[in-house]
Amino acid sequence: MNIPKYEMVRNYIKNLLVGGSVLHGEKLPSEYELMSKFNVSRHTVRKAFAELTNTGYIFKKQGQGTFSNYRPNEKPKQIIAVLFTFISSFVFPGIIAGIEQVLSDEGYMMLLSSTNNAKEKEAQLLSNILEHNVVGMILEPVKSAIGNTNRKLFDEIRKRNIKTVFINAVYEDFSSPYVLLDDVRGGFIATEYLIQLGHRKIAGLMKTDDKQGVNRMNGMISAMQKYNIPLDQEYMQLFDTDGMYEAPYVLVQELMRKKDRP
Repeated sequence: MNIPKYEMVRNYIKNLLVGGSVLHGEKLPSEYELMSKFNVSRHTVRKAFAELTNTGYIFKKQGQGTFSNYRPNEKPKQIIAVLFTFISSFVFPGIIAGIEQVLSDEGYMMLLSSTNNAKEKEAQLLSNILEHNVVGMILEPVKSAIGNTNRKLFDEIRKRNIKTVFINAVYEDFSSPYVLLDDVRGGFIATEYLIQLGHRKIAGLMKTDDKQGVNRMNGMISAMQKYNIPLDQEYMQLFDTDGMYEAPYVLVQELMRKKDRP
C-alpha cells in the first residue's frame, strides 16, 4: 500500500503537535524544510498544511510562517521513534504506512525521521530521541556493512529502557529483535533462476555499504559456485550510497558496451 506523499507530510506534522515536540504557538518547520526532508513539491506540503489548517491543528501568520494551534486536552501519547535511511522512495512509504496504522490502533504516536543513510545524521537523530518521551524505536541501521559507529548512543538508549526493533539489517554489536528479509537466499534464487533459463554470463550490481547488498552478492556467488559457473569480476559492479542514483545507470551502460556483454 502506497500512502500519498501529502499524507506523510501531514501525519509527520500532526505527530509533532500531538506528541508535544511543537507546542501551542510555536513555529513549525518551513515549507522548504519539509520539501527537503520528504523530497516532495511545494504543492504537496501546502496540501498537507491546508488539511491541518481546516481541522484546526495549525494556523499561518502572513510573512512569518506556520504555527501550532493544537492544545492537548490530555497527556501526550507515548512516542515510538521510526528511523529509516529514506522515507519517500523505494518501498519505504508502504512500510511506514503499516507501522503508523498499528501504532495508531494501539494508541501510540510515531516520530518519523530519515537518516539519508548517513552515520552523522543517525547520531543526531538518536540524540534527539534521548531528549523526547520516546518509549520505543524502529530503526533501519545506517551503512550496516560498515558497522555501528554510534554504539555509545545505543548503549544510552538501552540504559533508558527504550525498546528497539531493527528492520532490513542489524548492528551485530547491539542485540535486539529484528525483522529481516533473507537477502542471501534472495540473491541465490534470482541468480539460480537465470541459470536455469540457460544463462551463464550473469552480471550483478550490488550496493556494498549496506548488508542487504553484501548478502545478495554472497547469494549470487553461492549460486554461481553451485552450478560451477565462473564469476567474471568485470560483471560484478559495486557502488555505495553516495553513488546510488547515478552509478547503476553508468555501470549498466558500461556493461552493455562490452563486446562480450552479459
